[in-house]
Amino acid sequence: MKIRKLKIKNYKIFEDVEFDFTDENGKTLDTIILTGINGTGKTTLLELIAKILTPEIKLKKHFNNFNIEIEFEAEEIKILQQELSHKIHEDEGIDYFFHEISKNNVVLFYPSEKQIGYINDNDKLEEEIYYILGNFYLLPLISKILNNYKIAAFHNNIFSKKNKNESASEKDKFTSDTLKFINYENYEQHLEAYFDKAILQYLKSHRKLTYDDIVTKRISEINTLLKSLKINTKIVDIDENKLILENLSGKKLGVKDLSAGEKQIYYRAIFLLSLNLQNSLILVDEPEISLHPTWQSSLLSLYENTGENNQVFIATHSPHIIGKTAPENVFLLKYQDKKIVVEQPKYTKGHSIPYVLSEIMDSNYNDTHTNEIVEKYLKLIRKGKHETTEGEKLLEKINLLSPESEERVRVRFSLERFKAIGR
Repeated sequence: MKIRKLKIKNYKIFEDVEFDFTDENGKTLDTIILTGINGTGKTTLLELIAKILTPEIKLKKHFNNFNIEIEFEAEEIKILQQELSHKIHEDEGIDYFFHEISKNNVVLFYPSEKQIGYINDNDKLEEEIYYILGNFYLLPLISKILNNYKIAAFHNNIFSKKNKNESASEKDKFTSDTLKFINYENYEQHLEAYFDKAILQYLKSHRKLTYDDIVTKRISEINTLLKSLKINTKIVDIDENKLILENLSGKKLGVKDLSAGEKQIYYRAIFLLSLNLQNSLILVDEPEISLHPTWQSSLLSLYENTGENNQVFIATHSPHIIGKTAPENVFLLKYQDKKIVVEQPKYTKGHSIPYVLSEIMDSNYNDTHTNEIVEKYLKLIRKGKHETTEGEKLLEKINLLSPESEERVRVRFSLERFKAIGR
C-alpha cells in the first residue's frame, strides 16, 4: 500500500489541508520529504499516517476528518480478493472497494458524511438528516489482512528523559503486528538483539545454510546498506552475541566504542533489516539528529534501499537532505493566513546549502552580526569613507573571515569597483 493523497480537516494543528503525493504524471511518489519550521505539523502528520494505517489504533474521535487515497500492489489485491470475496454484495464498502480497485489499483477511503435534505410532506418542506456511508472503516481490516504490511516508525523524541523513564507497558502501546516503533534505549542491547533476530529469521527460511554463512551474509547486507554513508567503521563478526566492528586502521571495536551517531546509524540499519520490509511504510522524524552533514547528505539511501518497494516519509530540518531531493518529493509546511498550508518548492536538488536555507527554508544562514559589519563597510565604500577610522575597524573584523568566504569576496569586489569608478 502506498499513500497517494491525504486530506485532513480539523485535526490538531491542521484546519483544512490536502497533500498530493504523486508526480506530474500521476505516479505515486516513493519518497516524501516534509519540511517547515517547528510547529507546522510535520511530526503530527507522521503520527496521523501511522494511526490511520495501524489496525490496533482507534481513531473514532476524528473518524470524519480524513480522506486518503491508496495505491495497492497486484499481490496485495490478490490477497484481499481471497479474504474478502465472500463479503461482496453484503457490504457496500467492500463492493465499492473492488469496483474502484479494478480500474487502476487505486482506492479513495472516505468517512461517512452527514447530509441534510428536505422532503415534501403535504406541501410542507420537512428537514431530513441522512448519512452517506463511507468506506474509511475498511482500512484497519485491510491492514490486518495484509499481514506482511508493516510501518517502521522512527521518532525524534528518542533521547528525552520522558522516553527513558517510560514503563514497559507504555512502550508496548507503540508497537503492534503492523506498527514497529523504534526505541533507542540501551543501544548495545538492542543492536545485538536485532542482529540476532535478523540472523534467526534468515536461518528459518534458509535451513541449508550454516550459521556462519548467514552471519557473513547479514554482515555484508548491513555494510552494503551503509556503504554510501562512508562511515569510518564496519561490522566484521559477532562473538558470543557481541558485535565486532573494525575502523579504518583495522582496530577492532565493540558497540560501546562507537559514537552516538554511529550507534544510531547501525541501529537503524539493523532494525530495518530485521523487519524484512516489502510493500511497507517507513516513517522517519528528524533522522539528521547527531549526524555529521556528510552523513546527512547520503542518509536517504539508507531508507530508500531498505527492502523492496517501500514508501518513505521523512520529516526534516536538514538542508543537506532537502538539497539531495527532487522538488516534486519535497513538501513545505508553513503558516499562511493563520493556518497550515502545504507548498512545493520549484528548485531543490543540486542547489547549494545557502540556497536551500534562504530560498526554501526561509532562514538567514549568515551570522547576523557579521552581516551588519559587512553591510556597514560596503556602505562606507560607496560613500568613499572606507579608509576612515571606522572603516579600518570594520575591515579588521572582516579580515578575520576566510578569504574565500562570500563576505570577503563581496568586499574585494566593492573595493576594486571603487578603485575603477570611484563609487
